[in-house]
Amino acid sequence: GPPKRPPSQPAASPSPGPGSAPPAGETVERTADFSDGRIRLTSLRNGDPQKASVAYFREGEAKPFHSEQTHSKTGLFERRLLPGRYTIKVTDSAVVGKPSVVFEGVEIPPGQVVEKTAAFMAGELVITASLNGEPVSAPVEITDEKGERVFRNATNWPRKGTRVVLLPEGVYTVTVKNPKGQAVRFDNVPVAPGASKTLAAEFPAAP
Repeated sequence: GPPKRPPSQPAASPSPGPGSAPPAGETVERTADFSDGRIRLTSLRNGDPQKASVAYFREGEAKPFHSEQTHSKTGLFERRLLPGRYTIKVTDSAVVGKPSVVFEGVEIPPGQVVEKTAAFMAGELVITASLNGEPVSAPVEITDEKGERVFRNATNWPRKGTRVVLLPEGVYTVTVKNPKGQAVRFDNVPVAPGASKTLAAEFPAAP
């Protein structure tokens, strides 16, 4: 019969030693595993593009490893990220109380774009103060329905007697004081998303 194969030559081809090229196909997979993904964020206020602050956290970490802002006109931002899981916090800093939208466990796959939209709602209060018909700076305090103070500015405010405050939807009490300590209070002031309301605090002449 045929000669027997000597034991010094194993039938299976030898596994590649250190430094040898990996089998075809493996390299491609590895490259894909390490290619970056992208996050595309859009921030809106009352449905319109609006600048917002963005903080990126690695899973399980309390401090963000990067912070930036979305575009002031388009509300858009795109960033390259290593594949993995992230928490992304988007904050509308212009609104009283700085409301945030938090996306937890955002999976960024290799070579793919993940899209997220943070939609904020807010209404506008225009507060004016006048003394004897002339604009005046006056301290302003705003409390919510629970009676908790959400906004306070003690001095030189509003400038030229007018100030715009952005607030989350709700019902508020607004108190405006003049330098003589007289106060004008507005109770049950409704704030609705996208709506603007003007409050005029008019102080009489001091006797």
